[in-house]
Amino acid sequence: MAKDLFLGNKLPGPLTPVATGNEQADEAIRKLQRWVVPTTVPAPPPTGKDYDATVKAALKAGPVQLLALLDDAALELGTTRWNDAAQARLTTAERREFKKHYDAVLQAMAIRSAYLRWLMSAVVTTPQGLERVIEIATTNDTGALGIAATVLQKEVKDPKALRRFADASQLAKWDGKEDERAHRVPIAVLNTLDPNAAFARYAPFLDAAALKKPGGAERAACVLFGLLQSPADPRWLPILLPHLKKGPLDNNVLMLLEKLPPDPRVVEPVCAYLPKPTNTGGYWNQTAVKVLAKSADARALPWLVGALQTSWMNWPAVFEAFARVGDPSMAHVMRAWLKDNDAPDRQKAAKPILAALEKKGPAPQPTIAVPGKKAPPPRVRPALKFKKARPFKAPKLEPLEKLRKTYAKLFADAGLGAFADTLSRPAVVMIPTRVDEQTLEFGTTKLGGHPDLEAKTEWPRVKGEPLTFLGQLALADFAPLLPPKSLPAAGLLSFFVGNDGASERAGYCENARVLFTRPGATLARRDVPDDFFDVIYQACAVKLHPTLKLPSPSHALVTKTLNARQRETYADEVFVEARALPQVLGFRDHGYDAEEPLTARHLLQLPGEDQSDMEFGDMDALSFCVDAKQLAKGDFSKVWPRLGD
Repeated sequence: MAKDLFLGNKLPGPLTPVATGNEQADEAIRKLQRWVVPTTVPAPPPTGKDYDATVKAALKAGPVQLLALLDDAALELGTTRWNDAAQARLTTAERREFKKHYDAVLQAMAIRSAYLRWLMSAVVTTPQGLERVIEIATTNDTGALGIAATVLQKEVKDPKALRRFADASQLAKWDGKEDERAHRVPIAVLNTLDPNAAFARYAPFLDAAALKKPGGAERAACVLFGLLQSPADPRWLPILLPHLKKGPLDNNVLMLLEKLPPDPRVVEPVCAYLPKPTNTGGYWNQTAVKVLAKSADARALPWLVGALQTSWMNWPAVFEAFARVGDPSMAHVMRAWLKDNDAPDRQKAAKPILAALEKKGPAPQPTIAVPGKKAPPPRVRPALKFKKARPFKAPKLEPLEKLRKTYAKLFADAGLGAFADTLSRPAVVMIPTRVDEQTLEFGTTKLGGHPDLEAKTEWPRVKGEPLTFLGQLALADFAPLLPPKSLPAAGLLSFFVGNDGASERAGYCENARVLFTRPGATLARRDVPDDFFDVIYQACAVKLHPTLKLPSPSHALVTKTLNARQRETYADEVFVEARALPQVLGFRDHGYDAEEPLTARHLLQLPGEDQSDMEFGDMDALSFCVDAKQLAKGDFSKVWPRLGD
């Protein structure tokens, strides 16, 4: 077993046995200590009649007895860590054990956190309990300090008690690692109770010198978060403006500026932060646009016009700003924009603004430059140029027979041994290595590059548009690694997809074609057509590794084979998500599979990776699917793509 199998994930510490002298209350408290809650963050507090009745019974123990339960043992929340690289070094059985432990830690920590929220809320209403919760929130070094800070903010109404809590906070000593809420909350509390004291105490954390210290950026961000949760104070404006630059603080600064009253001092810094008015193809921060619009300053008009041209999402703020500034020439900008971006809500909002701007007659033409529609750059037929790349970092891949035994044991231990063979399918993983395509023989298995096809074979198209080549499989390479008749024993499969995001014909990953070339055919390496304008991926040789794959719990094979209880067991004790790799057959490693028919077979999986330079939006992986009967006949004429989930 790997030495770092659990990767630092630690269960909460054991609780002190409950013995308050009230047997009914003790049982209720023990029930609260085990009350299952969602593991989402932030988790909603438990609710319902049963929970309320349990709380009512537990409170009969009395505040003194309950306070005794808020000891150091109760505060040991445990630790969760997730490390993809470390997981990749584990075997399948170890990853299964890690996931089981990780899920157990996650659930146990959620349960302990919910219990502590209740316990602190129950005792904080007494003087002794209040002092104990303040102590936890300001001096404790466990995850409980964030819970304590939140309880104080929500449950305590006494300004003097809240001020003691705020004054006890030690942000200067925070290293950015423990729960940020313990420092963010007292900032919000102090800024609500005494804005003068909050300004004097926390403004220095935004000094340039303070930011350079270890943890300085984290402490500055904490200050900004705290201010966002409390009333706006205009005195912070000159402190915030120097930090309005691309970096870790800019979004928080902009959100605070949006909270503050309009001020002409924001115009120049915000304009400098945004792209130039004519750069309507760049990224325009929507909050920055709102801050600029709120200023109602004529100096902002060129940028507001640019923001309107950049994204339709900016129109409410920009229209409102045009109304406030009152420059009649902006009526032309609005009318021109509405021609191309018409919608009832926009017309309704624009009508009174246009009427006000044109009240004295036709509006004059704007004196500022109004960006027009740019002609798209000319599309260029690509050429492949080999560039060296770092070696592919593959996860640990187990020998097939060892993996088979591992899965057999996992199924058996879960009481699902009879389904091990049904719910596993052979697959072949392909580990890519970027190479100069000229070094590859014709007809070899590869990803990227140019397809090797017969001279008479036409380049696949959809509605006249050429598709993008992704790779080819020399089936004779796979035959020794798969059960008989899994694929044709020889020949070449070439994979193409509509990959051009600018296309309105082939679409983006909406259409796929797979060409089968007979064994022994004379092949030629084909260049892309003259009207091809997408990408030629870097060519990769591949190393093949036979394996077994399991279906996701949502797959039709699982839902049709197992009953509800068995499916839950399979999801919890057998199935574990694996890193998606280039793969032939098996099951997809990515996403929700309930929509795929039971007759579908997974033919090829191509995740984004840095050897071929393939990427498929933010969906991680592209798969090719085929009907089982067609696969059995070696018919690849009706393959379909599946992108992400």
